[in-house]
Amino acid sequence: AARVVGVLDELAARLPSAVAGALAAFATISLGRTLWGAPVGRLAGWILLSTYGFLFWSRTAAADMENLAAVIVAVAWFRRWEERESWWLYVGFALICGVGAQAKGLAAIVLPLVVLAPHLLRGGRLRAHLRPGPIVLVSLSLALAYLGPFVAAEWLRGDDASLFASLRAGDPRSGLFMAFQENVQRFYAPHDHRGPVYTYLLALPVLGLPWSIVLGASVVELVRTRRRLDPDTRWLLWAIVLVFALFTASSSRRSYYILPILPFCAIAAAVALSRPGRSRLLGAALRWTSAALGGVLVLELVAGVLAMPLGASGSVAVPPALVAATLGLAVLGSFVATRREGSFVGAARATGLPVDVVRPMLLAVVVFGGYFIVQYPALDGFRTEKPFALALGSEAGELPPERIAFVWHVPALFPFYLDTAAPLPALRDAEAVRAFVAGGPGLIVASPRSLSRLGSGPEGVFGREPVLSEVLHPWSPRDERLSAWRIGDGADRAGVLSIPGGG
Repeated sequence: AARVVGVLDELAARLPSAVAGALAAFATISLGRTLWGAPVGRLAGWILLSTYGFLFWSRTAAADMENLAAVIVAVAWFRRWEERESWWLYVGFALICGVGAQAKGLAAIVLPLVVLAPHLLRGGRLRAHLRPGPIVLVSLSLALAYLGPFVAAEWLRGDDASLFASLRAGDPRSGLFMAFQENVQRFYAPHDHRGPVYTYLLALPVLGLPWSIVLGASVVELVRTRRRLDPDTRWLLWAIVLVFALFTASSSRRSYYILPILPFCAIAAAVALSRPGRSRLLGAALRWTSAALGGVLVLELVAGVLAMPLGASGSVAVPPALVAATLGLAVLGSFVATRREGSFVGAARATGLPVDVVRPMLLAVVVFGGYFIVQYPALDGFRTEKPFALALGSEAGELPPERIAFVWHVPALFPFYLDTAAPLPALRDAEAVRAFVAGGPGLIVASPRSLSRLGSGPEGVFGREPVLSEVLHPWSPRDERLSAWRIGDGADRAGVLSIPGGG
């Protein structure tokens, strides 16, 4: 991505997730069209592309959208080409899963199999695929896409021992050992991210905004009429249940882990909304969604009006683009919200959506489109860690990365903004601080909270003013404020450091 953009900046860092999001949307539309027809695929795509969780993670420099894309692309690929049973069906499926697993982990291999299991276990399909030819093709393709890079890395290390000796010995340098630790071991004995068992019951409604009510009502409607459903829709319900159950069964839980369920929920909602004679529950869910989005637009209007005198007073530097976008979205959204349903017939023909879905869909596009395209970038001016990190890089000058240390832990964004792949030291006790100071010129970065973990506040640890401090807003927590102290610059060291416990 950096080669495409020309420099490793935020655009390059976010680009892979954006591309993965586009692929996931395409695969969702394709799966809906393949199994239920073009209207369902189109509606599923609209729902997914206007969902908060999907949009947020499609612009975030993390591997979670690549994981989601691998899952839905693999499932869509298999269902699209399954009837042909050609070699390309198995090779393509395995390569997609393997590449996805390289991006995030083994979930990209396990989840497509879990999703497809109810379909394969029906009508003897599994027996048809469990033949020597498909098994060999899938195994070789997975080995190439997933194990290949790990084996190459072991070989390039030049160890005389077996390529897999480090895995057996538990060597933390081994990619395969880390894959085992972060996937298999994390499932039953995680070392962090131990969310409560109800984590995803709370997370899914947030990730599914603003369609959470519609998604829930759609699943309820399909379950209620399950005896009249076609086999593919029953499979879809089982897929959603199994994905939710698998993530809940894992001992390692974090809200965004369950992102891969969103495309399947979007398809389920599209199927339910496209059925003739749908229940009143779905109609009510659409109206509640429109009302909730209308409430957001009222808040936009209030926020825009309040922001104008706040910015004019100079107490908070409110970006003009943020105020203009907030008021503009409120006006545009109110125009959509107050129109009669009959006036959306033309929009329904243009978009291919049911008429009663057009209003909430347009409101969702206004609210989330305006937020992510204009408002969220304008809020970038309120960030404090980023400008501090950039200023720290200027202050560091020619210092090597190992001479820029952080007390207790290194915040995740600093290696990126300091443009280094080398590890930055984390000083977790007084002895580590003293050893770092003795090593020569450098910078120590700390906050009042991290210093307190050494047993003293900043005034008791560092005897002079920092060379750089994070500029905070009135509402920012003071104990998280980062400051940087220069050491070993030729000044008298007496009194500069007063670490509890001596020295």
